[in-house]
Amino acid sequence: MSQIYIIAGILCLISLLVCYIFIRQTIVKKQKEKARLNRALVKRAKFLIQTIESFPQYFLPTDIQILLLRSIVDTFEQLMQLMPSESEHIAQFKLYTQKMEEALKSSKESGEAQVIVDNSSQINEIRQALNQLGRFIHSWAQRGNISQKQYGVYKTQIKKLIVQLMVDNHMIAAAQAVETDKLKLGIHYYMLAKNLILEEGLTSEKRKQYIVIEEKLPALQIKLDGELQQRAQETVAETQADAPEDKDSAQWSEFEEEGDWKKKNMYD
Repeated sequence: MSQIYIIAGILCLISLLVCYIFIRQTIVKKQKEKARLNRALVKRAKFLIQTIESFPQYFLPTDIQILLLRSIVDTFEQLMQLMPSESEHIAQFKLYTQKMEEALKSSKESGEAQVIVDNSSQINEIRQALNQLGRFIHSWAQRGNISQKQYGVYKTQIKKLIVQLMVDNHMIAAAQAVETDKLKLGIHYYMLAKNLILEEGLTSEKRKQYIVIEEKLPALQIKLDGELQQRAQETVAETQADAPEDKDSAQWSEFEEEGDWKKKNMYD
């Protein structure tokens, strides 16, 4: 009987050891999964915050701005559930919840206004941020977090923002060309901006840019025509001034040729 008890005890110990190992592995696996999820959420939150802070205030349409803010809030809500003792997550959750409420309120009160960017380096930075935003929204649609219809709307809005940046960049390049007396180049950039505006349609802000272009182009063209005419006149004057010298040179060449002929005859 004692042997039976011993065997039974050993079996119980083995069973307990197996259970312990299984439970321990499960706990470790859950801890690793929790740590992995925490890193992924922190990375996502950092990306979203950097993205939204890359744009000037009121640059993004309200729909996209709210999407980003809501995504940030949802991310910190998950981090709070994952790490309830982390005070930073709670603070960020409250901060971006407030920002989202303010964005909703300001959009209802003032409406949306297009922001014109007047710095080439900032335009390049914003364009890169728009490309990142486009990839994020595309991945969101693939995961089913937004519908294909919403994705189509956001995609169209981002495309319009990129076109607006191109218009702003052309306007900057045109102004810089005119300042350095490169009138032809300035007219070229103004025409590029004008054509883009006409292709995309005249919004309130684009209409202002269009009016500026329409005011500047005729004056620049008149000035350019005047400069070209003056250069042409100067070229003609230089040609006429060089003509007598050329005539004298020709006559002198003829005289030299005639002298050589007479010398040849004399020797003959």
